[in-house]
Amino acid sequence: MKHRSTVLLCSLTALSSCTPYSPSTQWQSKVIKATDQSFKKYTNTSPSLPEPLSDGKIPTLNQTGFMTPDRDTLSDDFIRYAAELGSQGVPVVDIGSAYGVIALPALEQGAVVIANDLDERHLLILRERVPKKYWDHLYLNSGALQTLDFPEQSIGAVLLRRVVHFFTPEELETSIDKIYTWLKPGGRVFIITMSPFHYSLKNFAPLYEKRWAEGSAWPGEIFDMKSYVPNLAKDIPDYLHVMDERPFKKALEKRGFIIEKAYLYGYSRPNRKADDTNGYCAIQAMKPY
Repeated sequence: MKHRSTVLLCSLTALSSCTPYSPSTQWQSKVIKATDQSFKKYTNTSPSLPEPLSDGKIPTLNQTGFMTPDRDTLSDDFIRYAAELGSQGVPVVDIGSAYGVIALPALEQGAVVIANDLDERHLLILRERVPKKYWDHLYLNSGALQTLDFPEQSIGAVLLRRVVHFFTPEELETSIDKIYTWLKPGGRVFIITMSPFHYSLKNFAPLYEKRWAEGSAWPGEIFDMKSYVPNLAKDIPDYLHVMDERPFKKALEKRGFIIEKAYLYGYSRPNRKADDTNGYCAIQAMKPY
């Protein structure tokens, strides 16, 4: 799976007026002030928020799925923790932020948020959705997680919400290593991803269990996802990497993380399949002090 390698980190106000956390000294040439002109040169369009589907999901502009407007329990946990860190001027990173479904409420509660996404158009829409009174605490960063290089022990928490199921095993391993390095001692990673027990993957779940029983570290790779959900084919990629808590716990603990929460759950939305009770996996892990 190809990713854009360009990294863009933009402060939404003059850096001199920001919190004590100053990315200008941390990212140097990768930092650009987000005045309208300097930020818009990274896109040739003025994108607008797409119309939601009947169940409330909002398609991404780069055909990597959807932003779900509803929040799950682990996302709310991240928002509360991000607000606590924000009172100390410690930033959090929202990977795959899309249009800001989590970044916006986190900012409203006082967090310092670095919103990351592969597509700068998503970030431009996000910025326009955020009231200007919160811009002092909002930073934008475009690029694949695997290309990012935050300083060691500079980040308080990282959220990966409905993102890692687009990562190959190699990309996921690299991402876990990077996040562990970025986090301060006591920092946390919050992960929400599609599980192999999603209602659309009933035919895949037995293969997942077979691969796991045979010793596969990451048994959830799917190379023909569009065949499972042909009605959504125009909005999703062919490749998807689903997983439950077992491979995640193993990989995180191997790197020194302490698992605090790990569970399967289902979303509740209009027109949602009633039998989807374990369609998603949630993990919260802490870097020890």
